[in-house]
Amino acid sequence: MTPRRLSAFPCLALAGLLLAGAAQGAPRREAAAPAEPPPLQLKDFTVQRPLTISGRDGVVQLTLPADAYPQINDPQMRDVRVFNARGEAMAFAWHTPVGTPQVADRQSATAIFPVRGAAAAPAEGVEVSVTTRNDGTIIAAHSRQASTPASAPAGGTEARALQALILDLGPDATDETLLTLLFEPPAQAQDGDYRADLTVDVSTDLKQWDRVATAPVMWLHGVPAQAAAPLVQDRIDLHGLVAGHPRYARIQWLRGEPALFRQVQALRRKSVEAPPRLEELVIEPQPGPRHAPQDWVYRAPPALAALQVGLRLPETNTVLPAAIGAYEPPAPGRAPLFDSVTQNTFFRLTQAGQERVSGLVAVSPQAHAEWVVRPLRPPAGGAAASAAPLPPAQAPRLVLRWQPATLVFAAQGPGPFVLALGAPKPWGRPADTVLSQVAPGFSTSELQKLETAQVGAGTTFAAAAASAPGADEPASPPARRHRLVLWAVLLAGFGVLSFMCWTLYRQLNAKPPASPSAPPPAPE
Repeated sequence: MTPRRLSAFPCLALAGLLLAGAAQGAPRREAAAPAEPPPLQLKDFTVQRPLTISGRDGVVQLTLPADAYPQINDPQMRDVRVFNARGEAMAFAWHTPVGTPQVADRQSATAIFPVRGAAAAPAEGVEVSVTTRNDGTIIAAHSRQASTPASAPAGGTEARALQALILDLGPDATDETLLTLLFEPPAQAQDGDYRADLTVDVSTDLKQWDRVATAPVMWLHGVPAQAAAPLVQDRIDLHGLVAGHPRYARIQWLRGEPALFRQVQALRRKSVEAPPRLEELVIEPQPGPRHAPQDWVYRAPPALAALQVGLRLPETNTVLPAAIGAYEPPAPGRAPLFDSVTQNTFFRLTQAGQERVSGLVAVSPQAHAEWVVRPLRPPAGGAAASAAPLPPAQAPRLVLRWQPATLVFAAQGPGPFVLALGAPKPWGRPADTVLSQVAPGFSTSELQKLETAQVGAGTTFAAAAASAPGADEPASPPARRHRLVLWAVLLAGFGVLSFMCWTLYRQLNAKPPASPSAPPPAPE
């Protein structure tokens, strides 16, 4: 009987199955991470600052100090918590305290009455005779040197010299303050260019005049011809210089050709009893790469929402038209786009022994980790006459003003309480809730009288692990060594098993040795 020839395939298949089973038994990571990371614990935060409270009140408010913002990593402030002594996170709500300004600006045209005389205005001021109605509205205004009054606003073609402008700003409003006068260039300005230094006097009765500002106005175009933007200073800011809203204003010229402006607008703002307490941050420009060669880049805390922005120029007699903004996040296949928050002419000038500097510009709340200042090409020479970046010594500093955030929390559990800041990702959902769930039934006056927690000096800890459970973090060296040893044993076992199968296969399929011939049968 001939033995059957065996195949090695079943043995090799058995070895493969054993190897696959061993590999499945090896430790491996989960394929999917949890949908929501676990709540942050006190140990997860890099900065912990003690809070001092009396312990008598169950609801307390806390205003974040200015030095807390650089320690917050999330623009939405999801890495801000309050813990008690047991390490329990307190529920809190962000709150805008009573008295925070809710401002409404109003802009309206003024009635302009040119005052003309036989000669230029004297240095001490023009003596004006004004005719009004019973409600205070101006009908006519003229210089006491003139024989004919100007009886209509913004009109008249007298050959006499223009000495001043009387502005009727409109009826007084008890809840408004005068912020700014906005000028439109004179119609007769040559090629649209005009420049003058003006004085502004205000009055409530047309008898007593108070000088409140001395400032330039200018509209300069096309010098040089390739200029990308005109040099414009079309406003005189009176914020903080004028009490309330005066009814009348007088404009005179210190330098420049007197000319009748096409229009003068008055910008008013509703006043509030308690102005907001704003913090200020001054930032130096950062070296490094930039999206455009003329840009200056400034790094700010990502959670700082600026309400006012401006520039401080290091050198006197500097005029810098510039745009302040930030770059939008780049989209796939598209370069980052510059989003301008405001464009203005910033200056620092010395005139008549006094220094004049540009103020801050109010903007809607803006929070950016990286601000950008882009100089605009001016029409004439100066510190920013070219598109190239300014030398470091002439680089402006960025000024940001913001209103500190206030949170209200329930002082539950034992003290002392801790303000925790700056946890690395993932932050998960914000821990804040609605105010009615933290201070239920509290009236506006009660919220205004809440005890304010005092923040102490911070303690900085090493950064916590920034990866969520199941995230793709690199394996530790012991885990890598264990995995390598396991695979080496599996491969060695596979090799030994394969060798045994091959040997068995050869033995079973070998030809049997030839048997000796049987002797012929004996004859009968």
